[in-house]
Amino acid sequence: MFHLEICRRLRWPLMLLLMFPATALAIDPVRPGDQIEVKHLGKWLPGEVLEYQKGQARVRYKFIREREGVFKLADMRFPNNEGNWMIWKDASGKFLIPARLLERTPTKVKLLKEDGSTVEVPIDKLASNLQQQLGKIAKAEKEFVDSALVRVGDQIELKKYRTWYPATVKALLPDGAKVEYEYGSAKDKYEADAKYEDMRYPNNEGPWADWTDISGKHKVKARYLTHDATHVYLLLQGDKRIRLERSKLAAEIEEQLALRAIVARRPDEVEFDVSGVDFEDLPSWIGFGTDAPAPDSSLASSLTSYSRPSLSNGHFRVPLETSGKIDAAILVDGSDGWLAVGITPETIDASHPVSLEWVNLISQDRLPGPNFFEGEVIIGYSAAQRRLLTAEGLDVRGSASRFCTYRLEPGSDTAKPEWKWSVPKVRFYSYRDQMNASFVGEDRILIGYGGTLTMWNMATKTAEYVIPSKESEMHFSPDRRHFVTNQFSHAVVIETESGKPAADVKRHSTARFTQDGNHLAARGSFSELLLNLQTGESQKITGGYRSRYATGSTDPSVIDQRWLSTGTQLFDLERGWLIWTEGYQDLEPVTRHVIDDKILAVGQHQGVDGIELVIGVTDAVNSTAVQRISTITEEELYVLRPGVRVRIDSAVSDPRIRTGIERAIAAAGWQQDPSAEIVIEASAHRGKRETRTYSESRYARFGRSGVGIEAQTISATPWIQSISVKLGQQRLWGTGRGGIPGFLSVREGESLQAEVQKCEREDYSLFQDFELPDKVMAAKWNNGFGTTSLTPNGFIDQPVQ
Repeated sequence: MFHLEICRRLRWPLMLLLMFPATALAIDPVRPGDQIEVKHLGKWLPGEVLEYQKGQARVRYKFIREREGVFKLADMRFPNNEGNWMIWKDASGKFLIPARLLERTPTKVKLLKEDGSTVEVPIDKLASNLQQQLGKIAKAEKEFVDSALVRVGDQIELKKYRTWYPATVKALLPDGAKVEYEYGSAKDKYEADAKYEDMRYPNNEGPWADWTDISGKHKVKARYLTHDATHVYLLLQGDKRIRLERSKLAAEIEEQLALRAIVARRPDEVEFDVSGVDFEDLPSWIGFGTDAPAPDSSLASSLTSYSRPSLSNGHFRVPLETSGKIDAAILVDGSDGWLAVGITPETIDASHPVSLEWVNLISQDRLPGPNFFEGEVIIGYSAAQRRLLTAEGLDVRGSASRFCTYRLEPGSDTAKPEWKWSVPKVRFYSYRDQMNASFVGEDRILIGYGGTLTMWNMATKTAEYVIPSKESEMHFSPDRRHFVTNQFSHAVVIETESGKPAADVKRHSTARFTQDGNHLAARGSFSELLLNLQTGESQKITGGYRSRYATGSTDPSVIDQRWLSTGTQLFDLERGWLIWTEGYQDLEPVTRHVIDDKILAVGQHQGVDGIELVIGVTDAVNSTAVQRISTITEEELYVLRPGVRVRIDSAVSDPRIRTGIERAIAAAGWQQDPSAEIVIEASAHRGKRETRTYSESRYARFGRSGVGIEAQTISATPWIQSISVKLGQQRLWGTGRGGIPGFLSVREGESLQAEVQKCEREDYSLFQDFELPDKVMAAKWNNGFGTTSLTPNGFIDQPVQ
């Protein structure tokens, strides 16, 4: 897709068939047996001439299947621009040769004779009318090539199904070219006739065009590469690069350059060595790291890898003066207080590129950063490495084809290209996966994409290791010696240097190191856990319900040994309560960070001239929250607690069930009262008949989903046991047992049918061993006692009433 306004497209001549006017000795231009090409439905297809008569030929060709058709001369051609049959004669007129033109140089022609042999004839020995016609053809071909926007051999990109693929120009066509392109994970080669609107040069470079100086006397045919404030950089034929002063260009060209944003040149592509890493045979999710030990003191650290800015409470607005999507909001390491914001505009063109904006959290200044080409997305930045990471070539699923690095100082508008390398295909992939990166040491980058984490070394240009990670998550310890990944059902601590599992956090799918390096804050299905790495002690920090946990929150912080802030939630460690949440009102979230005892929150909304950021800093330990917990009583807080009065539903008459409930009531310290509003319901009964198909699985012998090597469809009527504690129609707590199994492990020789039908047996074991909860919070406290929201006008507290 050629957008360069500097280039004025010339009118294309018709495709040259190299046919000459009829003479007194005219012969048929095509003959039976000739291997030609015919135009069918806009495409040129190979065929064989069967018969020719009066300007038309009957041709056998293949389109899906072999078929025959009649074609006019205008819809036939010889391959490779070869000429038709005609009479060639010398200047004296004595020698006549029926032949076809195969090749032409400035001084001679190569002809194919009727007997199949070839002969070369100097052009100056040919008849004058032939010399004139060859001259006209040469001139037309030169004009055709000069006016083309591409050249044979050019490396371009071809648009197929909304994705751009690398391609090479093989031949010129009217309004386009024949190209060879790579498609698919195997990078197979294909050919296609492409229109100009479906072609582009990489890096937003321009097509071949005339560049004229201010006097109009000097002109050069070249391609636009890039420009800066004073010069434009061009590519001449022969791959020679030149630099011209903008002040010396024609006024029309300079006016159009002034409208174009100055864009950082993409790095040259290099090959990274991936020979030591197997991207195809990755360890599987769920199982990865399960043989690692539990976390212990060896993971603890007090060393921080970089300093953080010192921020004061308050808020301010920053107009970015552009519209589009914020791809990244990166809190830059160091004490200078920079926030790097990557933006993809709504419409990308020469004047609206992908851009990086700098916002200083201390001075509140905004500085423009470098601009980037269409299709490039900003992923990460490190002030310590002075390195920016981007991805390019995203397909419809958001998967990148190349990674790029640039050298860049914080607050600078100039990005120096470093490396660009291909992204290896990986076995795990989900369109929901985010691309992200963490910078390690002086030259290493851990990049998450496609359900994996890959450690890349910029100094040696190698891939060091790759591991699976759900949603490509990574969370580093302060000293960067370890990081944590998500494996669906459990979190795994990885040794940064080797990529090997160092610890497994069982039954918790997400875990993060706290900023002091001495704790792991882990999240499971229904609870959150704070693990003290120094003492090995763990503390449950929720009230038995499933709390909300924002995936975008950053490393949590333990404050005054009393509070745990994750950026979105505040826990009281003395009581084990979630007491407060943080959010947004009338703003879209951008990013949120805990910085020691402060929370940095960034939101966005559409301002007058584009995106406006609202940036706020507030105390992580909210004063309203502290005051609220000092006044609330246990009766207000817990709907279920020791001493609460309950009654067993009258429908529960089976002594095997009722006796079990009475046992659990006594053990929990609850009181039975026939007039109580809280009711315990329970039942054991035959459920509805279900039919399920089990297929082989690599996680268990047989599972419910997927198409396996072996599949069996089985019906069963399962036995169901259940208990619920209710207040009116509100379910306060419940548990159950039974149902048709989802997965089964069956040994060889055992019957899958028999294993499934075990679920039909009558069973009352749930009522013999279940336990009622010690305490259950009232539903209105599920998200704490209130929320602090960042709004366009600052923070507001909203206590639960």
